[in-house]
Amino acid sequence: MHTPRVTRREHSASLGRLGNWQRLTCISTSSAVSIPPALGKLAALQDLNLDGNQLSGPIPPELGKLTALVQLQLWNNQLSGCIPPELGALSELQVLALHNNKLTGPIPVELGRLAVLEYLCLGGNEPTGAIPPELGNLAALQTLNLRWNQLSGPIPPELGKLTALVQLQLWNNQLSGAIPAQLGALNSVTWLDLSDNQLSGPIPPELGKLAALATLNLRNNQLTGHIPPQLGQLGALKTLDLSMNKLDGHIPPQLGQLGALKYLFLSGNKLDGAIPLELGNLAALQALNLGWNQLSDSSMDQC
Repeated sequence: MHTPRVTRREHSASLGRLGNWQRLTCISTSSAVSIPPALGKLAALQDLNLDGNQLSGPIPPELGKLTALVQLQLWNNQLSGCIPPELGALSELQVLALHNNKLTGPIPVELGRLAVLEYLCLGGNEPTGAIPPELGNLAALQTLNLRWNQLSGPIPPELGKLTALVQLQLWNNQLSGAIPAQLGALNSVTWLDLSDNQLSGPIPPELGKLAALATLNLRNNQLTGHIPPQLGQLGALKTLDLSMNKLDGHIPPQLGQLGALKYLFLSGNKLDGAIPLELGNLAALQALNLGWNQLSDSSMDQC
């Protein structure tokens, strides 16, 4: 299929007369331009890919009229303003990639209407406010990436309904409150990263049910209590980072059952007691950091 290309010299009004286009890709420009609202008239458009340019200004709410749209990729630009709630009307949308821009304001609750959405990436922007619980309605969602924003408030327990989810990346925000036990229902998740927030309370033992989990990163929060021994059930786990929290108690010997584990970081907590000899069973382990705790000496001849 021929891929039309848009340059600065094309008049935005003429775009609206090309209603049979199905795919539109914009080449990189040497100076910042804005997204023409007239693109909202391309009724047959299925793929709108404008990433990697120097586009500035707001996302036109008129894009919400592109009811045939399957992919909307506007990432890595200089777009500003709020995410238009009108995008929630894109009933065929599977990919929404708005990351690495300068978008502000709240995440629209209307995005929770995107019933077939598989990929949602809003990271690397400046949105504020809470994560909408309505995102828990995105039954087809496989990737939810809200990292490196200014989001605050709790993690909605409704995210535990996203049973198709493979990646949940909420790191480097200002999220607070407890980690919802409902996240233990994310049966397909392989990457769970909640690091660099202000989360508090215990680590839910329900996370030990995530059989497909390969990366669990909870570093640099304010988590308290013991490390759940249930984490020793995560047979696919390769990275476990619980460093820079306020965890106390002993290191569970059950962590020695993590046969696939390559990276274990528990430093910067209040852990005490002896280092479990069972950690010597971690044959795949490449990096171990237990520093800045209150651990006592023990024989680690098997490590």
